[in-house]
Amino acid sequence: MKNKVITTEVVFVLFLFVLILAWPNLGMCSNVYTIGDASYDISLAKEKAPVKLGPLPVGSVPSIFPESFLEADGSYGGGVVYKTIPGAKKGLKELLKKGILPAELNWHIYELNAVWETDVYELKQGDYRLSKPCSVRKRVQ
Repeated sequence: MKNKVITTEVVFVLFLFVLILAWPNLGMCSNVYTIGDASYDISLAKEKAPVKLGPLPVGSVPSIFPESFLEADGSYGGGVVYKTIPGAKKGLKELLKKGILPAELNWHIYELNAVWETDVYELKQGDYRLSKPCSVRKRVQ
């Protein structure tokens, strides 16, 4: 009986310890989604996670970036991100309709290794972007 009481007390103390460590992150949304082409799948299959970039100033934007990805001043605002999979699906349709994403490529929804509250910022109203580079975790759609 004494061992059972000690075991219960140890489990309770461990539970409290875990709760205290997790407390700062309890309200955080760790789901951040983005859009990527099929090249992401190739990299993920090779166990090399692609990286979605954060903001880049004008002089740092690679020349291979399509103009449709850039801001009016020529800078890159960071990878476009969404809080939900349905939001990302809607965003994909809108970006294809506006011609920002080339329709001839196969686009998919990917989950990022990012936390919404710390790794995302609002570039313009309703336009959310990565604030720093983040790796792709997996394809979700």
